[in-house]
Amino acid sequence: MSSVLIVDDNEDQVWLAQHLLEREGHEVLSANDVHVAWKTLVSENPDVVLLDLHVGVEDGWGLLERLRADPRVYGKPVVVMSASREEEVLSRAHSLGAEYLDKARITSLLVERVDAALARA
Repeated sequence: MSSVLIVDDNEDQVWLAQHLLEREGHEVLSANDVHVAWKTLVSENPDVVLLDLHVGVEDGWGLLERLRADPRVYGKPVVVMSASREEEVLSRAHSLGAEYLDKARITSLLVERVDAALARA
């Protein structure tokens, strides 16, 4: 069983993702801001991170860049979630080694994206 850290401040979105992932046998942790997420990453070492790019007033990009720079969590699979379909968002996610998930398609693609991220690890 793999563990997934969901970083999102939208309780409904967290509930939906948690439900879908647990149904497929994943253990789910959650954080509603990037500071709690960082502490959870370091202490719990989840297998994959599902990261909303807009967590409250904070920027999920900063957490992703920190993930890519810190040797304790470098290479951790990440799936970024966003409602934006702008090429810049897709390109930046790809350049930082993250899978991309359009929030509008979370119910149909969430498990597929998490499994793809785990397979690349």
